Amino acid sequence: MERITVGYFSLFFTILLHCRNRRNREASILRAIDDGAETLFDIVANVYSGVDRSFWIPAASNVRLHVDHLAQQNKLPKEFSIQKYQKTCGVHFLYRWICSYLRSRFLLNYQKLGISRLLIAGAVAGFGIYYYSMKSKLSSK
Repeated sequence: MERITVGYFSLFFTILLHCRNRRNREASILRAIDDGAETLFDIVANVYSGVDRSFWIPAASNVRLHVDHLAQQNKLPKEFSIQKYQKTCGVHFLYRWICSYLRSRFLLNYQKLGISRLLIAGAVAGFGIYYYSMKSKLSSK
């Protein structure tokens, strides 16, 4: 009998944790919307700002489920347009996520090189472009 009780207690505790986590996530989503987030990307970027961007696609799926649930319960702010939001859930989100992900990886890789090396590389590239454009102007005359 004691073994069954422990099993039920564990299940009950797991369900309570799940419900609390869900309420906290919905509160975070509502705060993001109150802070001005209008698109799926804006909400995900706000709620999951401390999470590696490679996890934002599954996070977006989670946010979509929460926003749909909040909409069904009429808990979304009146000024939040669910129609506009839904238009940003497909390619729009994917495009913004790819740009954000690549930018974060680019910055992460170049922070390792150091700012001075990045500036030197930029100066060399700029000089090369300037030299090529001046050479093209002179040869066209």
